[in-house]
Amino acid sequence: MRIHREAANLTQEQLAEKLDISCGSLSRIESGRQFVTRTTLENLSKVLKVPISDLFLYSTHSATINENKIELLQYIEVMNDIEIEFFLNQIKVYYEFKERL
Repeated sequence: MRIHREAANLTQEQLAEKLDISCGSLSRIESGRQFVTRTTLENLSKVLKVPISDLFLYSTHSATINENKIELLQYIEVMNDIEIEFFLNQIKVYYEFKERL
């Protein structure tokens, strides 16, 4: 995310203002210490003019992201709210089942 922010010639302060979040929150999001909401992800994508999936390509936690995760993010990016809710419910069912094993 930082790479895209810098490519857009924005400081953390400027981007935080455009996203209507605190500079501290943006700093924690960029460093992976805070989860980002879907709304903030969508706004980041618009402000930085990059697909949501691209925001995860240069993670500070990992130099490369599993190709399956990238593909999954690309599918999620084009889903509507109903499809996302359905997909999320399927994942929850999977994890509930997995925990019982």
